[in-house]
Parts: sequence; C-alpha cells; structure tokens
Amino acid sequence: MDVSTMRLVPGHARMSHGLHYAQLAGVPEEVIKRPTYVLGATRDSKQFEREWSQKISSQDQRYKDGLEKLVSLDFT
Repeated sequence: MDVSTMRLVPGHARMSHGLHYAQLAGVPEEVIKRPTYVLGATRDSKQFEREWSQKISSQDQRYKDGLEKLVSLDFT
C-alpha cells in the first residue's frame, strides 16, 4: 500500500491543482481565466489590478443589506 505524506510550509503554493480540477469538471474557461492570471502574477511577484464591475458592487450591497437585516433581528 502506498502512503503519501505532506508537509505544510509557510508561503503560497507554486501551482494550483484546484484550477486544473475546475477545468476537468467543466467549469467554463472564462471563469478560470482570471484566477489563472492572478495565480501566475502572485507566483511571479507581479502586481495586478483588482477587477471591479457594477454587477459585483450591487451584489455586495445586497449582501450588506441582508446582513443588516439579520443583525437587527431580536430573538429575545
């Protein structure tokens, strides 16, 4: 029986198997493209711009509104 052992070390992974498995699972390429770019940039110690869109901003606001409603509930 083969047994694999792993060791945790400080820092980030050199490569992400998660992206590979996402491709195997059929996740669309347009979804995988950005994380692939970010992973490469961080691996190479390069700067990259954070993407922003109105759609993300409105979704964030809905989450904040929902959280405020939850916090304001009185369960006593």
